Amino acid sequence: MGWFGNSSQKQGDEFDLGNPLIYSNWSNTYFSRYDDIKIYMESKIGSLDIKDASLQNKMTNMLLESSKESYEEWLSYSKDFIEVTIDGNNTLAQVQIPSLPEYKYKHEYQLDSIVSGLRRSLRDIGFEWNRRHRTYLKRNSKSTLDEVAHAIGTDKLYGKTKGLEVYCSQVAYRQSLHGIANTWSKDSDWLGKTVAHIRSTDPRIESSDEGKESDTRPEVLTSKSEGGPYSKVEQLERLISLRKKGEITSEEFDSLKKELLS
Repeated sequence: MGWFGNSSQKQGDEFDLGNPLIYSNWSNTYFSRYDDIKIYMESKIGSLDIKDASLQNKMTNMLLESSKESYEEWLSYSKDFIEVTIDGNNTLAQVQIPSLPEYKYKHEYQLDSIVSGLRRSLRDIGFEWNRRHRTYLKRNSKSTLDEVAHAIGTDKLYGKTKGLEVYCSQVAYRQSLHGIANTWSKDSDWLGKTVAHIRSTDPRIESSDEGKESDTRPEVLTSKSEGGPYSKVEQLERLISLRKKGEITSEEFDSLKKELLS
């Protein structure tokens, strides 16, 4: 009999979060459902040691870098795959596979995945599919390609590494069982740090038009005592902070984020 009452299972360790290892007849080895996550993390920060006091800081930096990469990746895809035109007071966005050398040898499923991801984000930031013109349309808004690309890149930040963040928080808890302080909750605002980094390095963000603010948005997001209204990225940072403090629910955060990026 195995550790968990089954001959095909045995006890895992802290990095398996208390889940059993499962035996594979094909590879003649035991594996964990967290193997892919652990392999990814070790490729970024080196061998994992549950007693490494610097591990939580390494994980935070890894998530920060990963989310930055996600933003930059989708910013680039947006500029390559999307054509933006202005029609009166509306913005039209057409998504199509570009005839650029860097995409020539990508598999069809990879290109389709990029297209699907861009279409999903366009809907998230307020565009709607217009059957008549066979394009995505955002009414009463004039946006440049740079502004649309930035909004899509920012939209991809939230949720991109959410599962990995949850896993890292569990690892931090496991470290606390070994006498290492769990600082994850106060030090792991990697999304807020990413947005702050983007705001400091992307000159387009500070000058982008905010558009009309919603009356339903918390007042703390729409004004400040000096220097004019908050930029969209500043508002997103503050939304993240409010969610982490429990001052708004996850549903309110998702709704306000979608409204903010629309």
